[in-house]
Amino acid sequence: MRITRKCAWVIKAAAFGLTLASLGFVAYVLSGLNYGLLATGSFDHGRIAISIGLLVAAEVVHAMAWAAALRVHRLEFRFRKAASAHWLSVFAKYIPGRIWSILGRAGRIAAFGVPLGRASIISLEVQLLSIWLGLCGCGAPFFFLLGHMALGLVAIGLLLLGIVVLFSRRLRAVAFRLASRLLRREFEDTQLRGRDTWSVIARLVAMWALYCGAFALLIQAVQPASSLLGALVLPLAMNAGVVTLVLPAGIGAREAVMSRLLLMVGIAQDDAVAIAIAARLWMIASEALVFLLGVLCRPRKPSARVANSQDPREVRPRSRSNPRGS
Repeated sequence: MRITRKCAWVIKAAAFGLTLASLGFVAYVLSGLNYGLLATGSFDHGRIAISIGLLVAAEVVHAMAWAAALRVHRLEFRFRKAASAHWLSVFAKYIPGRIWSILGRAGRIAAFGVPLGRASIISLEVQLLSIWLGLCGCGAPFFFLLGHMALGLVAIGLLLLGIVVLFSRRLRAVAFRLASRLLRREFEDTQLRGRDTWSVIARLVAMWALYCGAFALLIQAVQPASSLLGALVLPLAMNAGVVTLVLPAGIGAREAVMSRLLLMVGIAQDDAVAIAIAARLWMIASEALVFLLGVLCRPRKPSARVANSQDPREVRPRSRSNPRGS
């Protein structure tokens, strides 16, 4: 399955239109609010500028994780090509249905001769790892420090369960058998496992750390006296938006969760709502810069070195003299 040029343009146009609509809606709602420092504009512009820079840096690291996942699957791409595929699909999440955020970068990788199904599985694996690390890695300290021990223990349990599944062939086999029976189709074990996964996980952890630092700067720019614990709110809210399948980019769900969590760290309700809505504009601004970066890095001619493939369009397999361990 390949995405035609006409279909690609339709996807781009839909993503652009939904992005503009989202931006207009958020701006309209924000203009009707008279909440705190956002209404007067008396916030630290320097910190906001630095925070946007950190968001862009986070997406650079995210692209590094995507490139590392491709290497684990024995798909050798230069970083520029892998990163441009990731950055140019940044607005795909604004199309309702989470499948487009997965198919966006997969479709661009498919343009280099990789089967779309194979690229989509890799994209899904990176997405699931990102959600797992964001929710569990940030949720555990957040809830423990606030005294919500039960939620903290759940987050720790899910984090440990994910680690065990990554390193246990038996548990993975059981999971794939259950998935095959429930969905009535065969699933092959993923190559993103064990020691090979650490290169991807390390980059995703660094990505979430940059996101937390950026959000801490945004909060401090609006409310300098706020608790730094609020930095952990962004990964939790972003992943709450990810799991919504209908709302484009989790619009509404992310803001609701973010407002609630900001209230839990002691930020006043008016300021929490204003920060949550302003964060949407803040994210869109960084996504526009990331998309521009993708345009600048876009390769002219598709070429890739793909291993273990039966597709005649894929060329120059990597040598098997030093295979990766599982």
